[in-house]
Amino acid sequence: IGEVASSLGITSPETLRRWVRQAEADRGLREAPSCEGAERLEDRCRNSKADRRQSVSPMDLRIRQPMTISVVEAARLLGISKSHAYELVRRGQLPHVRLGRRVVIPFRELDEWVHDHIDGFTVAG
Repeated sequence: IGEVASSLGITSPETLRRWVRQAEADRGLREAPSCEGAERLEDRCRNSKADRRQSVSPMDLRIRQPMTISVVEAARLLGISKSHAYELVRRGQLPHVRLGRRVVIPFRELDEWVHDHIDGFTVAG
């Protein structure tokens, strides 16, 4: 599942697992959670959201934002093909970090890179 998730651009294999389970439940191939279990889950979610709204600090927000994203995710954000994004990384034109064989892009540096590169452009209209 990890390879399939990665090839689809899904960062977490668990997300794909949940989608597959839900699709199986929707088609009747897997038993869906009972109503009682679903109600308890909804209550927990509601309580958790209320707790988060009451105690959100700036540090919490920084922790929740990913520090790095994949080249594929960066390509999607930039609206370019993944091959073009990898080419920019290869040329050293897109900020990146190598973690072993994996290449990731620091989110903050990508944001700064975009702002630096759009300063000279105007929108045609």
